[in-house]
Order: sequence, then structure tokens, then C-alpha cells
Amino acid sequence: MDNELFFIVNPNSGSNKGRIWDEISAYLTENNIKFGCYLTKSAGDAIDNIPKILAEGHRNLIVLGGDGTTNEVVNGIFSQTAVPYSEICLGSIPMGTANDWNRYYGWENDYKASIERLLKHNITKQDVGVVTFTENGDRKTKYFINSIGFGFDAEIVKMTNSLSHEQRGKEITYLLSLLKCLLKCKKHNVTIESNDFNFNGKVLSISIANGKYSGGGMQQTPDAIINDGAYDISIFGDIGKFFVIRNVSKLYNSTIKQITNKNVVFARTENNIKVTYDCPTFAETDGEIIGDSPYEISMIKGGLNVID
Repeated sequence: MDNELFFIVNPNSGSNKGRIWDEISAYLTENNIKFGCYLTKSAGDAIDNIPKILAEGHRNLIVLGGDGTTNEVVNGIFSQTAVPYSEICLGSIPMGTANDWNRYYGWENDYKASIERLLKHNITKQDVGVVTFTENGDRKTKYFINSIGFGFDAEIVKMTNSLSHEQRGKEITYLLSLLKCLLKCKKHNVTIESNDFNFNGKVLSISIANGKYSGGGMQQTPDAIINDGAYDISIFGDIGKFFVIRNVSKLYNSTIKQITNKNVVFARTENNIKVTYDCPTFAETDGEIIGDSPYEISMIKGGLNVID
């Protein structure tokens, strides 16, 4: 069972709404590839069921879904203690709307090519983000593998998540959400504290990332390396809305760091980070909305075995 591919399938992910799973399962059966599967039933279902799946002996977990489903599986892995995470491997066949984590690894939408790649079982160890935040008066912890975003970044994700799966499946959706959020998003005072980096001032958007892609292909942290033990940070501070519009293309063509403006800051740190807003807020981790500040961010360096 240890070598078996076990698929966690989100039947509502992407524009195909999971129908592709019938094709994939038939292909696996026809080619005598051993596999198991679990179809998620609702938001958060993967988190709850990963401990049960691991208890059955499955160790090669393959996500058939998007960033949100992957984030749930990661939280299921790292919130349980019965099975050491060093024994668990995570793979993916992208089927969501953003697929930013998959984009970093260059996974294809061709499921046959993806399965061949999974069967080779090459492993990359990547860093895992840990964030503690406030929700309903309690401190809670979540895990992420791509990025955590605040302000404008989180507003875009929240708006996009409110759309139908068909709308989210269109490439232009994130750009339209960006422009709509820009019209209503306000800047707030933020303090960012780390042993080797500090910031205090008005902020429109913040991204703290392991990976270089977010928001359906934007590159707010284009130099980020997913297993270098460090976070790349981009801060868009007290800047105007027309400044953002003029530079939107740079978010998509990896030239954002060419901007020379004192209110646009880029940094990198291997230390823990604390982000505190002066007002109630929310953040996004790998496309999932979480609660209020202060946010205390740490890292499990090389904590996740990725089938690359």
C-alpha cells in the first residue's frame, strides 16, 4: 500500500467540476496502476479526513483539485501527529482555477503526463509556512505551502472565491477582480517585525511567500525559491491606485522588482515574522481566507516531501 497513489479529489474544483476524475480513474485501471481515492464532500472535508486516510496506511497523497484543496490536504498532514510528515509525500494533478503552487513546479494539465511523472516518484523537499492568527477571540494555527497575503492581495482572493466555478475558470477573472478591488480597497497602518527586517506604515498589499506565483499567475515575489529556508516579502505601501494600474503588467511578466519607488519594498528573511494591523482585517493563505492580526509566521524548513 505504501507505493500506491491515493487521490484526494475535489469534484467541484475547476470548470470541469471533477468530471475528469472518471477519465483518470479509467486510465489508471486500464494501465494496471494501483490507486485509491477519496472524494471531498465540502469545504474543510480534506482536513478532517487526512488523519483517517493516513491511518489506513496511505502515504502518497495526490491532489486532484486546485490550490484550495491542496491547502486543505497540507493542513490535514501537519495538524495531525500520528504519522510523521517525513513519511508522507504530496503530489498533484492541477484541476483548479489558479494552480499557483502547481505552476511553480511546472505541472501540466495533461493528466497522462502528470501520472507518468508521479510514478517516477522524484522527491523535492520544500518549506512549509506556519501562521498563527486570531479568529473569534481565539488563537489558531494554519499551514501554507505557497504564500500568505494581506490587504489588497487578500481582498482579490476573497472576491474571486465568491464567484461561481465557471467564472473562476476564466483567465481574465483575476485581473477583473484586481481592478474591482482596487477601486474599494483602503490602505491601513501595518507593522511588520522580524529579526533582520522591520516596516511600519500605510500599506495597500503585502505578500510573504515561499513560491513566486499567486492570484492566478501574478508574480509578486518573482525571485522566491520554494525550498531555500527563507520568505520573500513584497510590500506595496502608500501608493496610488493609478500607480498600480500602470504597473499591473509587471505583476505578470516577472519585472515587478524593477519598480523604483520608496513605497514599494522587497525583502527576504529566514527569521520569524509578525504582522500587526491597526484595524480588524483578514488574510489569505494559498487562496483560503483566514482571520485577524496579529499574524505570527514561522516555517518548517524542508518539511514537505513533494513528488516533483
